[in-house]
Amino acid sequence: MADRTALNISWKILPAMLVAVFLSGCNQSPDTSTPPAAETGATLIPPLLGEAASNQAACVEHLRHLPKKAAFEARSFTNRTQGFIRYLLFKPAGYQTNQTYPVVLSLHGGAPRRNFEDLLEPYLPGLAYGLGRLISEETQRAYPSFIVAPWSNNQSWDGTNLKLVTALMDSLEREFSIDPKRRYVTGQSMGGFGTWSIVTSNPAYFAAAIPICGGGEPNQVSRPWRTPIWAFHGTRDQVVPVHHTRDMIKAVRVAGGAPLYFEYLDADHAGTAERAYCEPDLVSWLFAQRIP
Repeated sequence: MADRTALNISWKILPAMLVAVFLSGCNQSPDTSTPPAAETGATLIPPLLGEAASNQAACVEHLRHLPKKAAFEARSFTNRTQGFIRYLLFKPAGYQTNQTYPVVLSLHGGAPRRNFEDLLEPYLPGLAYGLGRLISEETQRAYPSFIVAPWSNNQSWDGTNLKLVTALMDSLEREFSIDPKRRYVTGQSMGGFGTWSIVTSNPAYFAAAIPICGGGEPNQVSRPWRTPIWAFHGTRDQVVPVHHTRDMIKAVRVAGGAPLYFEYLDADHAGTAERAYCEPDLVSWLFAQRIP
């Protein structure tokens, strides 16, 4: 991976548009709850400066606007036992039934949970830059894939909702040529909690997970842990304190897993997600994972 102390986002060709917004809590003290970062095996990432910071801002600004321009299909799914859910589906260009494709489940954060139409909004309440990274031309050219973005219907990503999401994923595999060994999940904030929850309750279902500024129940981490994880959190997150991810990463390590964990120094809640979804190696790492 690139040297993070001199990180220079590779998308330098993107126009330097607006500086990333939604920064909060910058003058508050970082979370020092146990376990400390050292116990989790965290990679401590310093703040971006100069050209790297400008490239980061340009990356986020570029990605956040892509979903509204993309060919997402608004759909709904009904399961007799779990209920009804609305979702967005992105299909890979040139989809052919004689080959299989990976699928990425993207769980939204808390802001767009009230309105289905907000899922693709570039700024609050949508914050769609995560979806933007997944459906970008760069990603889809290298890794043609299905992207599934369910809506929580003003609920959290609790057990009932996640059972419905899993049933939805299974139904899509019956409808399309999807590789069950290449299912992935990611989410930020509330979606980060949902990511941890769905992989701990279905430990053999996903090939990899990317939870961002989320958390979960460490006692639900199964042994031995085999699902590859790349988690992210900021030390100045005042919305979801960093110990939530530290606790989960420590539990995964105790259970025999070897997760990647980037802890952004001085990053707040929104800044963590913006930076994580612009990590240069994020997409290549994700699609390299496969269930044996």
